Amino acid sequence: SATIAKDETPEIIFNRNWPFNLRKNKLITELPYIGKEYKISFELLITEFPSAADPTQSVIHIGLGGDAGKYGDRNPAVWLSKDKLFHFTSSISGNNNYWFDTEIPLEENEWLEIEISQTLTDGKYVYEVSIDGASLHTIENVKPEQFGPVKVFAGDNFYSAAKAKIRNLSIYTRKG
Repeated sequence: SATIAKDETPEIIFNRNWPFNLRKNKLITELPYIGKEYKISFELLITEFPSAADPTQSVIHIGLGGDAGKYGDRNPAVWLSKDKLFHFTSSISGNNNYWFDTEIPLEENEWLEIEISQTLTDGKYVYEVSIDGASLHTIENVKPEQFGPVKVFAGDNFYSAAKAKIRNLSIYTRKG
C-alpha cells in the first residue's frame, strides 16, 4: 500500500511487503519528494555476489533520476560489490556521491535488515546506516535538502541489478 498525495503532503509513507527480485531499471515508485528527514528500511536476500567482470551491482537507488551528476541523484543508493560488501552512497554535506563501504563480508541466502536514515537530532541532521540493528556508519549532513520528485529503483538503469530479493521495503519521509 502507498500513501502518495500532492506535494503539499507533510509526510509520505510507502510500503511494499511482498518479496520481489531486483532487475535493471526496475522503477518501484515515484514520490513527490524525499525530505531532510527520512527512514528507508528493507530486508535483502543476496542469492549470488557480483563477479570480477561485473563488480558493482545496484540494490536500491532513490533520487532525482540521474546516476550521480547532481546533488540529490543519490539520496540514498546502495550497491553490492564483488568483494561481498555493501557500497552505500548519499547526497551529504554538498557531496553528490558521499560513500562508504561495509567492512564485514556478507553471506549469500541470508536475509539482512538494512536501515538508512537521516534524522534531526539536537539541531543536527544525522545520516546513519544500520544492518541487522547494528549502526555501521553515522555522519552529520551539514547541507540537508528536500529533493523531489524522486524515483525509487530496485536495480537502477546505470548498473546491473544485484542478484537478490527485497522484502518489507518501507520509506518514510516528511517535510521540514
